[in-house]
Formats: sequence, C-alpha cells, structure tokens
Amino acid sequence: MDDRIDDELMKEWAAFCAGRSEQEDWYFSGLLQGVTGPEMLAAVFATFPHADELRARALDVLGAGHWGDHLYLQPAHVGDTQALARAARLAG
Repeated sequence: MDDRIDDELMKEWAAFCAGRSEQEDWYFSGLLQGVTGPEMLAAVFATFPHADELRARALDVLGAGHWGDHLYLQPAHVGDTQALARAARLAG
C-alpha cells in the first residue's frame, strides 16, 4: 500500500479543517486512498476532536479488511450461513 499523501493536498486539507479553504468537501474524498499507516492517519485526523480514537477506529477497519495484498473494505460475515439467512429474512 502507498502510505503517502501529496503535500499540497495535505496542506489544503489542513486549511480546510481550519476553515481557510475554498475547496468543497468532496475534493478530499480520495484523501485516505492507500493510507494505512498510523502516523499518516494521525496527521489526517490531527485537527479533529478525539483524533486518537478516530485513528484507532480507522486502523481497526483497515486491519479487518485485507484480502491477500488488497484492501477489501466490506463487512465481515460472522456466524453460520443459517444465522445469516435468518437475519436477512428478518431485515427484509
């Protein structure tokens, strides 16, 4: 995984978080693409309240979503197939 963010994008992100950017929020939608390291996640979340908790949650999600050498962010299916089928019938 590539754990780098373009310096200009990171500067623009910091300005956005501080309320000093003209960019729309969608501009940053790819900010975390390929970022999996705790240091870079800490930098991205640094301006948020509870930044440590956000970083920890992101690391949990990223740690649970690997399929070979690829990041696969889909919910894990826990339980047997019968339990999943029952849950699906109840939800539908």
